[in-house]
Amino acid sequence: METNRSDADLPVGGAVFRGSPDYEQRRRGLSWTRTVPERHPNAIVPARDVADVQNAVRFAVDKGWLIAPKSGGHSHIGSSIRDDALVIDMAAMNHLEIDPVARKAKVGPGVKSDQLAEALAQHGLAFPVGHCRSTGMGGYLLGGGLGINWNQWGPACYSVTGLDVVGADGSVRKVDDENDGDLMWLARGCGPSFPGVITAYYLDVKPMPAIRVSMYVFPLEDTSVVSAWLDELTPRLSATVEPFAFLAGPVFGGDAPPEARFIAVAAFAFDEDEEAAEVALRPLRSTPRKPLMAEHASPRQFQDLFALIDLFLPPDKPRVHCDSMWSDDGVQQLLGALEQHMASCPSPLNNILLFQPPRIPLRDNACFSMMRSNIVTIYGLHESEEENEANADWVAEGMALLEPFTAGYWVNEADLLADPGRASNSFAPEVWSRMRSVRSKYDDWGLFADFPSLQGS
Repeated sequence: METNRSDADLPVGGAVFRGSPDYEQRRRGLSWTRTVPERHPNAIVPARDVADVQNAVRFAVDKGWLIAPKSGGHSHIGSSIRDDALVIDMAAMNHLEIDPVARKAKVGPGVKSDQLAEALAQHGLAFPVGHCRSTGMGGYLLGGGLGINWNQWGPACYSVTGLDVVGADGSVRKVDDENDGDLMWLARGCGPSFPGVITAYYLDVKPMPAIRVSMYVFPLEDTSVVSAWLDELTPRLSATVEPFAFLAGPVFGGDAPPEARFIAVAAFAFDEDEEAAEVALRPLRSTPRKPLMAEHASPRQFQDLFALIDLFLPPDKPRVHCDSMWSDDGVQQLLGALEQHMASCPSPLNNILLFQPPRIPLRDNACFSMMRSNIVTIYGLHESEEENEANADWVAEGMALLEPFTAGYWVNEADLLADPGRASNSFAPEVWSRMRSVRSKYDDWGLFADFPSLQGS
């Protein structure tokens, strides 16, 4: 590997090549977590604008290197960190423009969930941003976007109306359903396999709803009773309510010892006014056991919701192992299969999340095509490198327990490296076939990063 290069070789100011003194620090900075895969790009380029992206693409094409875009670096498998690649780091491309009258927005790939939510709230608007505040819009939207209030607004990719895309020739083109409709279809859910670099997303945004939140916490041994209650309750809830269930450690404060484990039920109501939101949450008051902690229909601002998610995904960036699956089985079966597994988790930060998809049909204009009755994500969060192996094993063992119930995966939170079939099983079979055809149409040479399991990890 050639390591000594002149400044004239650098496609963009601030680029670093493998072997340079600050390369390793920059490579580790590509991931929001402290768990970084042992893959080594040839170079990392910080892009500040479209011209930087164009220069980087042309440079990579000239060198014959893989092109791997990175926006927020939120992929727990490090999708943008590829061997023999030029990584285009677009974290600084966090520009956004809002037209509050037309309810439209244009956002750069580096815009984070909390940044977009805050900017829209100033105009009385909202968007189904990621539940985690640090999620970058680039990878989030490409993966479908299972975001806040998706019960009513659908996957976030359904609200993407256009793209600015840099292709292999370095030119920029506007993509929408009328121009390059196949590429627009692919961008709505394809995950880390898009054949180009998206420098801007055009979005339809929503009127801000009234929001109330309920949360109930029970001891872990109540899992069977609470999950059976959820199976009976959630079909009767209003479509304005977004319910969750968590198996978690002592994340709720108080005097709980580190070994304590709980099942928590949370619900966000998004409605036309505060009274309607409160009414929508009333059925949750009929808990099957007296909760250890209860919060009933508290008013919230949209931006406040990130603090609730921070309880389970701390913003101080712990190490993360993660895997996710879709299932047609009930809450009681799924969480029941994991109750004892949660009791033996190696870190008090570990948690398991279950939530349900919206009651809306899948759309033909998006390749996002995997929704089942429930989705479960296992998070192996921990603090030190010495804990990596135990937490990775714990996540894998949990997924093995869920294997009899697994109907598919979600590209943004499944471990796509665990099995070569994970990527294809994240889509309907006919959609997967079309995806591969469309990608080949726009990138027959394999210049842009694909699913890691299909292109080498």
